[in-house]
Amino acid sequence: VAPTAEVQLASLKATCPRKAIYEAVQTVGHAVSGRSALPILSHILIRAEENGLRLIATDLELGISCYIPAQVQEAGALTAPARTLTEVLGNLPDKSDVAISVDKSHTTRVNCEKSDYKILGLPADEYPQLPEVRDTVSFTIPQSVMRSLIRQTRFAVGTDEARPILTGILMVFDGETLKFVATDTHRLAVKSTKVTQGNGSQNVIVPARAMNELTRLLTSDEGNVEVRLSGNQIMFILPGENQVQIVSRL
Repeated sequence: VAPTAEVQLASLKATCPRKAIYEAVQTVGHAVSGRSALPILSHILIRAEENGLRLIATDLELGISCYIPAQVQEAGALTAPARTLTEVLGNLPDKSDVAISVDKSHTTRVNCEKSDYKILGLPADEYPQLPEVRDTVSFTIPQSVMRSLIRQTRFAVGTDEARPILTGILMVFDGETLKFVATDTHRLAVKSTKVTQGNGSQNVIVPARAMNELTRLLTSDEGNVEVRLSGNQIMFILPGENQVQIVSRL
């Protein structure tokens, strides 16, 4: 993961429903690092996008981003500690709007009805940027099928960190067929399916953690998941207005 090339900095000011931003923080929070030597990896990046906010978290191995509609008064970006931000938003009234902003000292301000919080953050331009994953090799698959592939193979994934190659699921894609394979050398699980929309072919091993996070976020049986493979990265793009994206190192 490379450092952010450019993040537009200003006194970010935006207003959004408390429920939307709280759920978004919980969604991306699973990618926050709890034991990193880089303090900024314990933070969540919030940046303005067209008609909304994009929340991003990464530990340099796994990254999750999520979009929420918002009224943006001033474009910009901020970071705030994930744990503190989650606790603050969790204590706010459910059916209310939250105003969030940041000043030049990187202090995030959260206002909601009679509540006013100040949270010390870090410079947004120091936050790592999620890697770009091109669609040179890509395919789409129904959410229900992807969930079935993962659930019927992940039980056989190895847990021995001394053999890291067994701690993931082998994904074999030949342009028409997708096969998942997992083994801990004592048991073997294989599951295949046809893919109607695919481009290219590639064999990769996806960490079990990324697959578990994907399963957690597959909340509906409707819509398709887009999968992109590029270099040593994989991206899952989920359907829905929140535009959830999961990026993992292979």
